[in-house]
Amino acid sequence: MDCWANTGPMTAGEAVSTEHCTLWTDEQSKQKEKPCNTLATYLWWNLSPEMEGKDVLQGTVFVTGPADEDMDSLPVSDAVIEMFESIARIAAQHGVVPPVNDGTTGTTS
Repeated sequence: MDCWANTGPMTAGEAVSTEHCTLWTDEQSKQKEKPCNTLATYLWWNLSPEMEGKDVLQGTVFVTGPADEDMDSLPVSDAVIEMFESIARIAAQHGVVPPVNDGTTGTTS
């Protein structure tokens, strides 16, 4: 999956779990002032609408499937991959700007 956004090496991970996948981030990405990972944030917001505008994912984000009963990561589902690919296509076509914590998303003119 070469389309996953990557902004550099990842250190100790923090899990952001949704019903459909787990998004792993550098737990210090905000303190390190890593850039917003636009595509990962929009994926997260689509999978967890209650988080839209409340927070963003910054820096490198690694996506796995949800954990099984043994806490092992399952594969990413085709539905999540298709959702990400749709978000990436829309962002590329319409020049979507990075989301911010105040709920605005915007597009470029």
